[in-house]
Amino acid sequence: MIKIILSLLMVSSIASAENIGTHFKKLNKITKGAFGPNMMQSWSRRRTYNNWAAAGSPGSYFQSAFRNKTAYQLLDEHGIYTGNLFTTNYYEIRAEFLIGDRDAANLSKEQGLKALVKASNSNPQIYDRATQMIQNWNLEKLYVLKNPSSRIARGFQIRGVGGAEFEQKYGQEFVNYYVHETTSNEGLLALIRLTEASALFSSSNFDRIRNKATALYKNYPTRDIKRIRDSIHNQLTIDVIGRIDTYLKSNSNGKRSLLEIRGLIVSYFAKGVADISHIAKKAEIPDNGLSKIKVKRPKLSDLVVYADNLMTERKKMLTDEVSLNEKYIYLGYTSVASTYLFEKTKSYVLANAINGTNIREVTDIIMKLLYLKGLVDDDVVELALTVPTDFDGYESFFDELLSLLIVNVKSAYGVYIDKWQEVEPHIDGIVDDSLRSSAISLFDQILDKMDW
Repeated sequence: MIKIILSLLMVSSIASAENIGTHFKKLNKITKGAFGPNMMQSWSRRRTYNNWAAAGSPGSYFQSAFRNKTAYQLLDEHGIYTGNLFTTNYYEIRAEFLIGDRDAANLSKEQGLKALVKASNSNPQIYDRATQMIQNWNLEKLYVLKNPSSRIARGFQIRGVGGAEFEQKYGQEFVNYYVHETTSNEGLLALIRLTEASALFSSSNFDRIRNKATALYKNYPTRDIKRIRDSIHNQLTIDVIGRIDTYLKSNSNGKRSLLEIRGLIVSYFAKGVADISHIAKKAEIPDNGLSKIKVKRPKLSDLVVYADNLMTERKKMLTDEVSLNEKYIYLGYTSVASTYLFEKTKSYVLANAINGTNIREVTDIIMKLLYLKGLVDDDVVELALTVPTDFDGYESFFDELLSLLIVNVKSAYGVYIDKWQEVEPHIDGIVDDSLRSSAISLFDQILDKMDW
């Protein structure tokens, strides 16, 4: 009898669930998309911003907007997270698993990162939930990029939805947790993509961008400028550059300031030598050979050494050798530095003949670059030592590796690529994007240049 009742309940639940497209249509009719009211969150309570100010409440834990009812229905019925912010996601996952109530407003200081890690020792669902968040988070970013006029996209541009200073602080905590719980380097693939598109590190550029955006809106208080300012203050991403470019095509108000802001954003996300050194200094990570490859034409041997050193730091990060509170710094350092190493390696491949004297070293660097982006694990990197140096053998290895990477990227997003395709047919482009921007693109050039 109990089984019959459970079966009826399941059928009823499935029948009452709305399809994904219906939920998205509802979200795209709401002014703030997936977000509810702007909230002030303290350790013991949560109030809307206006009520908080009126009540004269003490300082806040953070200011942000949690998901609205429709967004939670979409999550509960289909497992799709929208309205993703570091502040609310990190708060929510702790509330759900540390006190048993996702919507709790009374999370204490004691229920922080260490408590979450301790709880994960006996509950693997916590890490699984964090993975689910990251998978959907990346796909939502792509959806927003492809649907900039949607209400879901505009929700991130509304003043007070999030605060970049809080995103930075709790983004670091979220990353610390996730890296600590990750059991393989491939488990970092989607996280690396997410963090590279997020403003996790403070810098003079970061503060200048925000201050200039505030001053710009004071001088030109239009709706379009407001959206640009709010995007910068809520959740600074490189996508803001596209919004600035679109605005400047038909407007000249604030052009000079916008171009300055644009340049600062490009510089912030470019992460050159100065940024790599800044991040490394925070965790007292040694030079590791950076000074030798920042010249115009570094030696191949120096590129090899730097790749080896980055591998060492990444592996160290995946152990207790790096403290819980510094995981995010090591992830930032190794992923950002690998981007710089990729550019240097690309320049080397373009400028030099590839033959029996250097192909082993170049291939080794490429494999380690793939590792540093979370695309492969150690065992695949070791294959570089066995790659045949004849054209046919090398081409065969390239084809097999490409097939493996496609599988790895798809698995990094699980079932959610197919689910998001119901509302954005081109969402599977995340696979091509991941591969096109990776070091595997250098294999094509090597095959073209093999001259023996």
